[in-house]
Amino acid sequence: MKKKIGRPSKLSNKVITQVEILAGMEHTEEEIAQVLGVTALTIINWKSNKEFLYAIKRGKAIVDSKVTKSLIKRALGYSYKEITRKLKNNKMVVTEVKDKMVVPDVVAMIFWLKNRKKRLWRDVVEKDINVKHTIIQQLHDLAESLDKPKDENRIKHFIDG
Repeated sequence: MKKKIGRPSKLSNKVITQVEILAGMEHTEEEIAQVLGVTALTIINWKSNKEFLYAIKRGKAIVDSKVTKSLIKRALGYSYKEITRKLKNNKMVVTEVKDKMVVPDVVAMIFWLKNRKKRLWRDVVEKDINVKHTIIQQLHDLAESLDKPKDENRIKHFIDG
């Protein structure tokens, strides 16, 4: 039986649990490496371990889900209760409750639609190559007609279409 060369790995079940928690707290992989006292390369190497990789993915999925819910909420608008409290006789008491409304956010809507409905909402406009070819042909025809003896009717016909 061959002996492993090098230091023993710091990767353990405890580390895997810590990684999932840290990823769920919005830490980047570089930050996770710093907290664990390893290099970013070590994190990359540990990803070959399925348990470690799934722990990072589960943690990130938690944050992604929270952000997605917040974006949708912001895009659609929402209402909430604003509660005002004051100190009376050494106790905090509710003095006022107001219903508040946050209007839908157009920027959040656009962001959502551009990412979820790319074909319908993307900024890229498809250009028709035939239009470019037609314009080049028209310019070529105009240049030819200008080289020939002036025929007012031909030029007028070209310009008028």
